[in-house]
Amino acid sequence: MDINPLHLGALALVGVLSAAINTVAGGGSFITLPALMALGLPIAEANATNRLGVLLQAGSASLTFRGAGALPGGFAWTTLAPTLVGSLLGAQLSISLDEGLVRVVIGVAMLLMLGLMSLGPERWLRERPEAAAVGGLTQALAFFVMGVYGGFLQAGVGIFLMGGMVMLSGLDLKRANALKSLLVTLLTLPALLVFLPAGLVRWPEGLTLGLSSALGGWIGGLITLRVGPRALRATLIVVILTTATKLFGLW
Repeated sequence: MDINPLHLGALALVGVLSAAINTVAGGGSFITLPALMALGLPIAEANATNRLGVLLQAGSASLTFRGAGALPGGFAWTTLAPTLVGSLLGAQLSISLDEGLVRVVIGVAMLLMLGLMSLGPERWLRERPEAAAVGGLTQALAFFVMGVYGGFLQAGVGIFLMGGMVMLSGLDLKRANALKSLLVTLLTLPALLVFLPAGLVRWPEGLTLGLSSALGGWIGGLITLRVGPRALRATLIVVILTTATKLFGLW
């Protein structure tokens, strides 16, 4: 496939925008995946190539949060280990994707998340240490499922991870968002270990997206540090509604 510099330039702009959105709320891959497919990449290659952008975006945002002291200390193994194992499994399952089924599954999951946010809005705005007492097995299973999804498709996984950290770990939305970036960075690595040997990563597009996404992740991190949890929650709701209605073909 010929490399068009204009196409790569457009992809770089998409990378900055989507990474900033992804860092502030999530769902940036719903922009980058269609952009990669519009350049002629099959969905399996677009899904794999997109991970380079995700890795550098989330890594850049994580460094921004760490420099500001916004990252909560430490990971529970009931969160980290199941997510990484799930990501490896999900990436292996994603070699052959049914795009239509994937769209429906993501759309339904987004609407369920919106319902959870509406039922208990205050839990997203303040820390709840008592929620951390949720059983380790429950947390491990939940984050394993999210890891499988993250390895399988990536798009929207940050939203689900934030929901898990708020509902199961008792973090407020702002701290959950910072921790989400670090967790996404880590879960992307096992997925790439599957996609790279399979030859599914397109390097010109992937590196273009990755470098521009690193800039967008830094910008998004700065924005996140300057807004309150209520603004983050409102942004997250808008992203979820926009994503779900697009997936169901309502616009």
